[in-house]
Amino acid sequence: MAMKWQAVPVCKVISATIWLACLALPAMTMACGSHSGAPQMTSHPAGPDAAAPARDGEIAVVEEFQAAEQTGTAAAYRLFAARHPTHRLAREAETRARRAEAQDLPPTD
Repeated sequence: MAMKWQAVPVCKVISATIWLACLALPAMTMACGSHSGAPQMTSHPAGPDAAAPARDGEIAVVEEFQAAEQTGTAAAYRLFAARHPTHRLAREAETRARRAEAQDLPPTD
């Protein structure tokens, strides 16, 4: 005799799935070593795959200013000033941008 399938509302399927997941959760956390049920951070010793420490932001900004100096164009200085408007070198970048623009102007007769 063939089995007949019954239509089951989706909400019942979802709630049954959630219920089963909740039953399995404590067993999974115990197997992972967490006794409180909360995820725990593990520390790994620094190895060859460890991320390098973050660079000092000041060094990166100064290097960017030096790159603008090497380019020597008004656009490079303006880009620096726009990217770092509150940095101590922003005013110097604006000054050098105006100077570079003045040098690019054709002479007037």
